[in-house]
This record gives sequence, structure tokens and C-alpha cells, in this order.
Amino acid sequence: MVHITEFSFDQMIAPLGEMLPAGEATARAVYDALADMAWRGEAVVEEAGVIKEADGLTISFHVDAMSACEENTDQVCAALTDVSSMRVRPHDENTFWFEVSIPCVFPEGDSDIKLSISISEEKCKADEDVPMPDWLVDALRALKEESGALRFEDFLVNYDQMHKLADLYAAIKELSKYISASFEFTKPDPPQNLHGGVHMKVHGAINLDRAKLAALIAVLKTSRSLNVSSTDDGHIYLSFWVNNVYMPKE
Repeated sequence: MVHITEFSFDQMIAPLGEMLPAGEATARAVYDALADMAWRGEAVVEEAGVIKEADGLTISFHVDAMSACEENTDQVCAALTDVSSMRVRPHDENTFWFEVSIPCVFPEGDSDIKLSISISEEKCKADEDVPMPDWLVDALRALKEESGALRFEDFLVNYDQMHKLADLYAAIKELSKYISASFEFTKPDPPQNLHGGVHMKVHGAINLDRAKLAALIAVLKTSRSLNVSSTDDGHIYLSFWVNNVYMPKE
């Protein structure tokens, strides 16, 4: 696997005019982070593009997957900290657009103008109060009581990761309120699956402004993982995983 070379940042940016030094550095860092997310997601990149609006820049990737993991989480968090908004919207049954807007890239224009793209979206009703899954409640109770209920014949519970999974569930439950998302839970099931996952599901587009991005970044720093995907019925998934909730006995 090689990093994306089909789309050149310089070739796309050059026709847009002179950039501020700090703005150019930020835009390059954000572009590199998105390209790395596509690479780590083993994505097919259908198109990459840029749009100049006022003094800002919107970078778009048309892909079938985006991913963050332990190796690039810090890079992705730093990039999202520098953007003013993020959008993920379905394109067809296999692909979606991942778009971020960066302010103060070009010298001309009003720096207070907010970047935006008109997107037709169908919002779903958020779950008002979804209880924590019974399995996770029982797992945490067993941890507290130091019982053997979490032990399988050939596996042991990873206490730190189990607590991390519970923290992640609570954080994503809070984040889902910001974007009218429902969410799903994948419980570990040794030996087939040693990992736990929490997934936010939205029909249509996900739009995050700077305040909502801060909540997403906090979740990403906890999970150290993110997978973005779409479904053929128009849903966008943001999936966060906690690895190795169970460990094979030595």
C-alpha cells in the first residue's frame, strides 16, 4: 500500500492565488491528515478537491473509507482543531464526501465570514435516553466486585480497556445529542471478537461546527480510533473501537 499520489495539493491550490504563510501551513497539515486517514482506511479516493470561499478553504475527499488509529490519532486531532467545520455526507451506495473548512488561509476577504456548503440532509430523531447495554453494566459490576464473571476459559478481561469502553460509551452518548444521531454497541465476544465498539449513525449528512468538533476530538482522544463509512441506504457511520478488551491467557 502506498500513500495517495494521484491528487497534488500544490496543483489544486495554485490556481486559487497567494496564501498566507500560516494559512498555507495549516492547509497542508490538514490535507496530509485527511490523505493519511484515507490511506489507513485503505480507501479508494474517487476525487479530491478544494474550494476557496472568502479567505477560507474547503478541502474535500470523495472516498469509501476514512480511518484513524493509534498511529495517526494525534495528527487527526491536531488537524480537526484547526478547522472551522467538518461535514460527512453520502454520495452513492458505496462512497461519501469528507469535507473540512479552514479559515484565514488567503489574505483577501473577511476573516469573520463563516465557510459553509449547502447540503440537503434528512435528520433522524436522536435517542432521548438510551441506557447502557446490559452486557456492559454487568461487566462493570463484575469488575467492581472482582468476580470471575468476565473470565472465559481461555481469556482474561483487560480492566483498563473495559473501563475505557464504558467511558467511550458515555462520551459518544453525549456527542450523539449534538448531531441527532442514534448509536449502536458492539460487545466483545471471545474468541471471535476481543474488541468493543460504539457507533454513531446518521441518515443524511453529519455537520460539525467548531464547538461540536471539540466534542468529537475529545471522544477520539479517548478511543484512539475512528472509522468513517457509509451504507447503501444513505447512512453515515462514525465508529469508535476499544481494542483488546479481552486478552488470551498466556
